Formats: sequence, structure tokens, C-alpha cells
Amino acid sequence: MFENFYYHVREQLFQLLSSKNEYIHVHCCHYWCDRKHLSISSHHRLVALVDRLYSIKTENEHLNYSINFLLQRSAHNPDYNRFIQSQTTHDINITTMNPVHFMQTLTENNNKIDQQ
Repeated sequence: MFENFYYHVREQLFQLLSSKNEYIHVHCCHYWCDRKHLSISSHHRLVALVDRLYSIKTENEHLNYSINFLLQRSAHNPDYNRFIQSQTTHDINITTMNPVHFMQTLTENNNKIDQQ
């Protein structure tokens, strides 16, 4: 009986992640943000979203609430404020390349790797 109750509550918590009511949504996010429920590291959190935040009953909404939650949590990650590139795009030397030449070079490089 306790297991049925647990699954029912868990499914409700999943559905509340996509609630339009801001108060409910924030409190539900706080529940899932607790380290006991989801890891703080991005990689483990992503795995947990797929593993723990999935239910057959809420399958149709799973992608919606899990992606929204992941994006919200990513904004709180220490990596969020880091630049993707160390240089600005103005400092990078961009060379135009013939697509045919590029594919030939790519194929040659792949062949060299395969031969090694």
C-alpha cells in the first residue's frame, strides 16, 4: 500500500513541475533540487532526469517537464557563467573552404586514422 502511495505522490510531483501556478512550480522545483532527490552535477542530474523523473503515467509530459527543469537547474550551475569560448569571434581567424576540398580532406584524415 505504501508503494502505491509513493508512486502516486511521485507522479503528482512530476506533473507539478510543469504547473502554470508559480507558487506550486517553485516549491516543486525546490523539492526536486534537494540533493537527496537529484545530484548537483550536470551529468548526474541529466541521468537522474531520465531515470527518476520518468513515469509511464506521465510519459506524454515527461519531455516537457524534464527539459524545463534541466534548463532551470542549469542556470544555477557554477558552469553557467563561464564563456563557451575563451576567445571572442573577432579574434578567431576564419578561413573559407571549398566544401569539396573539405570533404576530401576529411575523408583522407579518416582513412589515415583507420590505417593506423
